[in-house]
Amino acid sequence: MLCQSGWAANVGLIQAVAAPGSPVYVDVTAHASLLARVHAAEAVARPFAHNDFEHLERTIGKHGPGLIAFDTLYSVTGDLCPLVEYVDLAEWTGCALIADESHALGVLGPSGAGLVAELGLILVADDRRSRRARNALVLRDGLTGLGYNIAPSGSQIIPLQPGSEQALCLLQRLLDAQGVFGAPFVPLAVPANRCAQRLSVHSELTESDLQRVLDACAAVRDEAGLRTWKSTRRLVAA
Repeated sequence: MLCQSGWAANVGLIQAVAAPGSPVYVDVTAHASLLARVHAAEAVARPFAHNDFEHLERTIGKHGPGLIAFDTLYSVTGDLCPLVEYVDLAEWTGCALIADESHALGVLGPSGAGLVAELGLILVADDRRSRRARNALVLRDGLTGLGYNIAPSGSQIIPLQPGSEQALCLLQRLLDAQGVFGAPFVPLAVPANRCAQRLSVHSELTESDLQRVLDACAAVRDEAGLRTWKSTRRLVAA
């Protein structure tokens, strides 16, 4: 996910993963956006001394599992976090980690991928990326077989393209009723008569989840007027 700034990314991330009232352990010299996102999420900030593993351990022991948030490369002091120690601590205390790589990206790690990549610590994400790619392929093939023209998508972002805003509103209402939710795009975000309902595929969808989406799209296509969509007409059998 890309955000227009590192600040916006930090604020949005915490609100997505921290429950209200949960502890978020923040290095005292970490970027101010880390604290801002804790407050926005109505979580509880629990500061710990800069790069002080023992202080962090004691603080977690006092307040319980939560999130540990820190910079990997600090913008004022120029030092690195003890990332390996934080990972070990998170694993045995039940905490999650948020590593802000703002100042490390492009500088550290293979091809500038950051300190996490340099130390070989998020390697399991490759498995999730593979599952995401497979899930996207299954859904793209299934939708194409149903007569939906999803071109030019070749990724996990899959647009259903009814064209007009009126047709999009109908499609969204029908899919919502089936429990399938997407993101509507209307002018000025897209050109007139190029409205689309965007489906986004992630790695944790099961085969039954994917089939549910396909079943829903099959169930609504006639009522949604699929045959009249200019973007799909050439793919629908007469």
